[in-house]
Amino acid sequence: MDAESGLWTRKLCRMFCREGKWSEPKCLIRPTNETGFPVEGVYCPLPPPPSANVIFTVRGKPLWRVRDSLFQDGEVVYARCSQPGMYLFLGSNRLMCTDGSWKGETPKCIPSNKALEFSEVRSPPAISFHIATGKYAISPDGVLWVLPNSAVHLDCIYFRVNGTPTWRVHAPLVGPGENVDDEGGVMVTKIKVWRDFP
Repeated sequence: MDAESGLWTRKLCRMFCREGKWSEPKCLIRPTNETGFPVEGVYCPLPPPPSANVIFTVRGKPLWRVRDSLFQDGEVVYARCSQPGMYLFLGSNRLMCTDGSWKGETPKCIPSNKALEFSEVRSPPAISFHIATGKYAISPDGVLWVLPNSAVHLDCIYFRVNGTPTWRVHAPLVGPGENVDDEGGVMVTKIKVWRDFP
C-alpha cells in the first residue's frame, strides 16, 4: 500500500498457452483499495525516463524515492538539471498527468559550454557554485536557495574568446542579521543568476 495515497496497486496479468508454450504475461496495473476493489479514476504510469542529467521530483521528493507506480490525473512531476548552473535546460520543467498520459515537452539538460560551442542555441555559460559556509537547498525547478549568513562562491565557466559576460543577480544582498522576519526567524534568500551576451 502507498502510505501517501492510501491505495494498493494490483497487477492483473494474463498468459495464454498456444501450441504448448505460454505467452509472456500481459499485465495491467490498477489501483485498488484494501479490499481489492478497483479505485475509480484516471491514472498515468511512471513518466518517461529522463535524459541524462535530468532529475524528476514529485511532492517535493526525487522520483526514485516515491513508491507510486501510478499517478492520479492532475498530478504534477517537476524536472530540473542535476547540477543547476552547469546545464542548459530544454523542454518543460513541469509534466502533468492528463487523461492517462503525461503532457509537456520531454525535458533535456545539455552541458552549457557544449551548447555554446557546437549549436546555434545561445545559452548562458556554465556556473559552478560552492557553499563555503552555511546551508542551501535546490528547489524542484532548479533555483538555489541559500540561508542567511552563508557564503556562496559562483564561478562563471566561459571561453574568454566569446567576450566578457556581465552578471545580474536576483537576490537582495544582506549583511549578517539583516534577513530576519519580525519574530527573529530566518528568511531564505533566493538566488538566480543571468549572464548577458556581449
